[in-house]
Amino acid sequence: MPSEFFAMLSRMKYIDRWGLMRNTRQENLSEHSFETAVLAHALATLRNVRFGGHVNPERAAVLALFHDAPETLTGDLPTPVKYYSADIRGAYRAVESAAEQTLLSLLPSDLQDIYAPLLRGDSEADAELHRLVKAADKLSALIKCLEERRMGNAEFLKAEDSLWESIRDMQIPEADCFWKNFFPLICSPWTKPAPTNHLTRAGAIPSYKASSAWAFFCGILSAVYHEENDRFSSKTGF
Repeated sequence: MPSEFFAMLSRMKYIDRWGLMRNTRQENLSEHSFETAVLAHALATLRNVRFGGHVNPERAAVLALFHDAPETLTGDLPTPVKYYSADIRGAYRAVESAAEQTLLSLLPSDLQDIYAPLLRGDSEADAELHRLVKAADKLSALIKCLEERRMGNAEFLKAEDSLWESIRDMQIPEADCFWKNFFPLICSPWTKPAPTNHLTRAGAIPSYKASSAWAFFCGILSAVYHEENDRFSSKTGF
């Protein structure tokens, strides 16, 4: 009998994130999972190359790809709701566990042991990688917040502040290293990174504000140009 497991995973592209927020551009679960995998691979690589670690970047990427897979059944519960109280968090964890088991049950029996650690995220052997995946998950969310703010949407400011604090509190040096080397150009590709020694929002604000204003200005000029060009073309035929 054909397995429905991968058919279910293919539905990740239909699960929208940030359901309580007004989004300039909607982000789905498939996009987020891919970005988290790329970031987790980068953090694991940095751990090995620059911090004397011995982890498997490819394994980190695979864990990240599957880290939100149960949400194909539960949907993306907004973080403020999920962590509103210990009771709600406990109840949601039970729902997550049931979704994980349901997904596993869709696989042929000889593959379930292989995919179980990917879906459950509780393997002791992968504990070090799970921390990197968690940091990558938060970095991906932070990128989303900064992109929304860059587009003039203030809806994500509170989430942005919370994510900065959460990432700092994790005290993962690879995240700090990634920020200093790559993060400014991910969010503001037309500016040089602002010099900073720590993963702090304060270090990001100067270059971000400048790039945000410039992007907004260029966006207006572009819109006006295309509107006037279309109007001219319609009148002249050129």
